[in-house]
Amino acid sequence: MKALYEEKRWSNPSPAMMIGEEDIQELVREWGNVPEWVKSHLRAKYPAHRYEGEVTIDGDSLVFYGRDIKEGKDCELKIPFDSIEEVYLGFSNCLRSSIDLAFGMGGPAPLAVHYRDGDEEKTVYFNTGGDRYVPHVAVNNRLWCERLNDIIKRRRKMRTRGKVLVAV
Repeated sequence: MKALYEEKRWSNPSPAMMIGEEDIQELVREWGNVPEWVKSHLRAKYPAHRYEGEVTIDGDSLVFYGRDIKEGKDCELKIPFDSIEEVYLGFSNCLRSSIDLAFGMGGPAPLAVHYRDGDEEKTVYFNTGGDRYVPHVAVNNRLWCERLNDIIKRRRKMRTRGKVLVAV
């Protein structure tokens, strides 16, 4: 019964902000042209993001439904669990805390999801919210990270069950 409750709880949408590696590279290129007073306001308010919406677990996928705030269009990103390579809290070579000072001002490390999309490897970063929490609070990202890692481990274990592993 508890497992069913946990699945149901995590299939509910959570408020989220998202940014992809391509968006980060574009932000870094454009950041030099932004006036300093605008930068300081943005840094104090929210971490770097391009998309605002909700993240949820839908069947066998992590799904983000939201709005591209740059283009003003609706967007959806569906990441099948089987394509996820790694889920972690933290930064990367592309998204460093020095790029976005909101992280250095006590903000949480983002939830990073590294996955395969065909032949490409991609990483997206989330700042998640919950029932009692707003986005950009560390506990939300940690809970999502733990839950997704649990799902990925169980799925990998199920795929290898029944297979004979041979050491060479």
